[in-house]
Amino acid sequence: MDNKQIFEMADELKAAKEHKKDLEAQVKEVNAWIDELDKALSDAMAESELHELCEAPADQGQKALPDRDKDFPEEGDRLGGHCLFAGGV
Repeated sequence: MDNKQIFEMADELKAAKEHKKDLEAQVKEVNAWIDELDKALSDAMAESELHELCEAPADQGQKALPDRDKDFPEEGDRLGGHCLFAGGV
C-alpha cells in the first residue's frame, strides 16, 4: 500500500469520525425533544385525570369526591372550592 492510499484512508477515517460526531449531536437534540414531549404529555394526562376526578358525576361508576361545601363546609371555604385539585398542579 502506498502513501497516497494511506492518506486517503486517513482522510476517510477523519470524515467518518466527524460525521459520527454530528450524528451524536443530532441524537442528543432528539433525545432532549423526546424528554420535553414526554414531560408535556405526562403533565397533560395528569391534569386531564385530575379534571376528570373533580368533574366526574357519581353515577358514572367512578369514585366521586365528597362535596366539600356540604360535607366539609369549612374546608370548602378554606380550599376555595369543591375539589382539592381545582387550582391545578
